[in-house]
Amino acid sequence: MSRIDDIVEHVRQTLAAGWPLRDLDFDRLYPESVRSLAADWTPVEACRVVSRFLAGGCDEPLVLDVGSGSGKFCLIGSLMTGASFRGVEQHSFLVNAAVEVARRLGANETSFVVGDAFDLNWRQFTALYLFEPLKESVDRQRALESAANQLENMPLQTRVATCGDLGMKFPKGYEPIGEETIGQSSLRFWLRVATW
Repeated sequence: MSRIDDIVEHVRQTLAAGWPLRDLDFDRLYPESVRSLAADWTPVEACRVVSRFLAGGCDEPLVLDVGSGSGKFCLIGSLMTGASFRGVEQHSFLVNAAVEVARRLGANETSFVVGDAFDLNWRQFTALYLFEPLKESVDRQRALESAANQLENMPLQTRVATCGDLGMKFPKGYEPIGEETIGQSSLRFWLRVATW
């Protein structure tokens, strides 16, 4: 077995058993050109907490990761919960890396696409993960308005988790149901309880 095969097996077994996994171990699945960006990724422990919340609450969860980057959150979430995770990312080299790591891990309930998440209809998803997705937007005001419009159109019981400051106020009808800080990650959890 090659070194990367050993890392893949270690990550797979550790996540399946629910044991703690170091970010460094997971991040070694990526080529150095992508791994050099790891400081901006959601930590493994935060991925665990967020994915459990987002995958709960319905029989067939489908989670959208807005600005999925390397796919780390989707991969960990899918392997831990069995739920379907979809990542949308503007940078094709990150999507290519995510697809390759998903293939190696056998994370068959994940998919990744290159594109603008605000061009999608978010209503097809049961849950959303927003990891400061608006900070890279060229037109930040448009991105904030698009995110607010998408959130306003989500159905009841939609679950949303945010990491970091989005720079926007959540629309009416979302109830904050928890907060947690894991390392440098400030997580907030929301549930759509009313439509106006």
